[in-house]
Amino acid sequence: MLTEKQSLFVKEFALCGNDTQSAIRAGYSEKTAKQKGHTLRHQLQRQIEDETRRLMQSAVPGALAQI
Repeated sequence: MLTEKQSLFVKEFALCGNDTQSAIRAGYSEKTAKQKGHTLRHQLQRQIEDETRRLMQSAVPGALAQI
């Protein structure tokens, strides 16, 4: 079970791909965001992959409609 901050980190990282910025946006301290983001990226890799896949799948119908 993920904490609220971890869950936010996963969503932010899936959107932007930057671990430091994702940590800051998830509510972690700017002073420790670089290290925390790096650690979370490795700890939550499976959840990040799942969220990225979910985001891509939800974007496909809209992209196809534009074609």
